[in-house]
Amino acid sequence: MTQIDPAEFFADYSKRDHEIVDYDFYRFDELPSVGFRGPALSAETLASGEYCTAIGAAQTLGVYAPAPYPQLIAERLGLPCLNLSTGGGTAGFFGAQPALIERANHGRFVILQVMTARAEANSRSIPVGLNFVRDTRTGGTEMIEAFWLRLLAEERDAVPGLIAESLNSWRASYRRLIEQITVPVILFYFATKPKDEQINYNATTRDEFYGSFPQFVEMEAVRDVAALCDHYVECRSARNLPHALVSRFTGEPVKVDFAALHDSMVQEVHAMNDYYPSPEMHEDAYAALAPLIRTLT
Repeated sequence: MTQIDPAEFFADYSKRDHEIVDYDFYRFDELPSVGFRGPALSAETLASGEYCTAIGAAQTLGVYAPAPYPQLIAERLGLPCLNLSTGGGTAGFFGAQPALIERANHGRFVILQVMTARAEANSRSIPVGLNFVRDTRTGGTEMIEAFWLRLLAEERDAVPGLIAESLNSWRASYRRLIEQITVPVILFYFATKPKDEQINYNATTRDEFYGSFPQFVEMEAVRDVAALCDHYVECRSARNLPHALVSRFTGEPVKVDFAALHDSMVQEVHAMNDYYPSPEMHEDAYAALAPLIRTLT
């Protein structure tokens, strides 16, 4: 297994998905270990403040999507959108990034995605960068997915309580992040998750346990966070999901190797995307957000 330094790791989807989409990743000097989806906004645009900001995880970054909804906002509404989303992103991570918050506060408003709670702290885990946690009992650092699946196998009875702790941490992380944002905040729920989906504590597989994104997040918690924001928009779409992955060069079907993301828990090759929002779902996300955005610009 390849050893990874959590401080230097981010989900560099370009290594896995080059044949499908060009993410045009770029970095900020203040956070050189994390890539953000391009095209980067010009220095002139950033200085003008005439842009909005999207903060979120892989769904807002736009994995497998040639034009994620922040790009559609820019193209169709004429408002540049700074996409600060990153794979594995959480409210806790963004709340600890003053350079990113400063850029968001210089824009017109923030679209803040409802992100997962599985990476938030509890009495057994402390987040380490993106995608990793440190087990407070063993002192070891491991990928988030490996941590939860190990507990499910070895300490199943403790899992419900730890998930409840992580959800409380999730609420607190959103509060801290929102308190630092000085422009209007749109909380954006973008997922396929049914409102009544419950965690399956008797699960025997990874997918059964995690369920739909945002993992471990209940609607009561979403409502709590929405009350802290200026606006709330919801897009529950599964249009054209799953969809076949095709080459952007030839239009032919292609396969992607998940091991290219260094995730030792997912040694799989996929020809279909059944997890990340499809291009059509990004169209639906744009349609859900556009009416409100027009009133803010």
